[in-house]
Amino acid sequence: MVSINLIHRLVKQWSNTDSIGNAKPETIDGLVNASVDELYEEMFFDVNRSINRQNRGLVNTMTENTTEKIRERIQYYVNSESIPLVNNSIELPRNLRYIDVIYVGSNEVELCKNRRSYQLTKEDANQTYPIGLRSSNKIEVFPEPQSTIELSYLREPKLAKWTYRELNEAALFDPSKNDFSDIDIHASQKYELIIRILKKLGVNLKDKDITVITQNEEQKMFNKEIAN
Repeated sequence: MVSINLIHRLVKQWSNTDSIGNAKPETIDGLVNASVDELYEEMFFDVNRSINRQNRGLVNTMTENTTEKIRERIQYYVNSESIPLVNNSIELPRNLRYIDVIYVGSNEVELCKNRRSYQLTKEDANQTYPIGLRSSNKIEVFPEPQSTIELSYLREPKLAKWTYRELNEAALFDPSKNDFSDIDIHASQKYELIIRILKKLGVNLKDKDITVITQNEEQKMFNKEIAN
């Protein structure tokens, strides 16, 4: 997680100019969430590029054969849970973005591309070589599993929300609101996120400037918290 209050303070500090104006909290939230989604999707481009560089052919899961930096960012969004079986199918979680891997016991389920492939592959499927077919938000598994189904998946990023109260027409940060949420992103992507948001507002800063100023601002916030 990354502090949304930190990002709001920095964005306001750098974008509050005569040419850009003072960005509203809701505007910054929108830019934050759009930028998070962009960075999320770009991780998989980086994965594919890493795999191509290694030139090792097929991989079993989306979290293998990547550089450590990419691996950490992807792992941040990985959830693993047991899914109950209903009529030979499992219902996928609502916050699922991508399936990583499905296991029946210790055996990985091979997902088929379409119904035809699924029907043809049934002849070779067994308890040690289970297959599956995704249809909307469900996955049908064959043969009928005799043990627990474990699903590993990449979840959707949670929407960030900078909550506030108004005092003398000024927005004051108030994290006690029920819908408050920090930015759901790996900490290593913080500077990339700030740069992306500022570019959307027409502000261009160098990576070095972003790093130094952000670290100074974090220290100020930390000192203020300690003093209080």
